Amino acid sequence: MSAAIFIASKRQSSFIAVFRFPQSWHERTKSVGSMRVEQEDHGISRRQRASALHAIREVASTIVWIGRSAIRTVSFNHHEDPGLNKSPIGLNQAMARLLPVLFVSLFLAAQTSSFAAEITPLAEKVSHRLSYMKDVAGYKAQNHLPIEDLAQEAKVLESAKSEAAKLGLDPVTVEPFIIAQINAAKAVEYRYLADWLAQPEAGWQPRPLDKVRQDIAQLSKEILQQVAQDLKSGPFTPSERASFFKVVHEPNLKESDRQQLFSTLLAIRLAK
Repeated sequence: MSAAIFIASKRQSSFIAVFRFPQSWHERTKSVGSMRVEQEDHGISRRQRASALHAIREVASTIVWIGRSAIRTVSFNHHEDPGLNKSPIGLNQAMARLLPVLFVSLFLAAQTSSFAAEITPLAEKVSHRLSYMKDVAGYKAQNHLPIEDLAQEAKVLESAKSEAAKLGLDPVTVEPFIIAQINAAKAVEYRYLADWLAQPEAGWQPRPLDKVRQDIAQLSKEILQQVAQDLKSGPFTPSERASFFKVVHEPNLKESDRQQLFSTLLAIRLAK
């Protein structure tokens, strides 16, 4: 589907923009007054969906500019030639031509929520895993244990790579993502310790470390399962960054931590 918008006056006709959407999308009228966009090809890739999302956003943001340009153009020519309201296109006609395009753009923009939601289940699991770090930090603080546990980190990494191979993921591309999760977890733990030095948290007790690590291990498997499932529809794309960041926002997690998590996630591939 493509949409071309023209603004014409008595003396000029100017081509403003052409937006072309993927041919795998079309509009169908299901009932009077109702319309929805459907996928003709249910196997559409993540990259195609990201391209469609980008195009939709471009249309929605440009519509406002086009409307203002139309009003300015008609208004200017009206002052220059008062007889313009007798011409084929006046202010009302220009706006009437823009309204259908505005309706379609807003309608398509409403569909972007389904695209953005794709990475949400994975992001929720990543965020949930990080939420356990308060218990880990609290237990280590109470028992005078160091935050960094290299033996435990090596165990987590090897277990994750083994699980990734079973799920059909490339362990080499998964490893940086696992390391990013470990580093983010340690950073969160250190920041909790710093907070408690300044202001101890009263009335709270951490859960036993063994129990917490069991829950973390189970969640780590679920994260990899979700990654494998998502990659079947194509690799992750930079356009999903905002959705990922919106969900992954645990206390004491910094922007740089989230960026490292997302960057390494982008690099994960299925095994060849």
